[in-house]
Amino acid sequence: MRQATIIASKLPLTVVVTDNDGGAIFSFLPQATALSAERFEQLFGTPHGTDIVALAQAHRLGAKDASTIAQLRDAVYDDAITVIRSLPAPASSGRAKALR
Repeated sequence: MRQATIIASKLPLTVVVTDNDGGAIFSFLPQATALSAERFEQLFGTPHGTDIVALAQAHRLGAKDASTIAQLRDAVYDDAITVIRSLPAPASSGRAKALR
């Protein structure tokens, strides 16, 4: 019911999803160093494998990928787009942790 409300209301709504397929968020926790990398990934890896654009389109929402700042900017200003999947540059979880 809410999806129909979003579409019918025609409000200027844009949802940006940073999609790193799970992102290894648990690598920031203390247990990341208590296990071997292989075992840690087996237990705590969270890849979802969901195609965010296809999911949005299945709900009749305009959606597209953006892997550059220019693509993101263009998608934000495109009135036909409601969901933008922002694809971050690949980085190992170690690099992501160092950047944090």
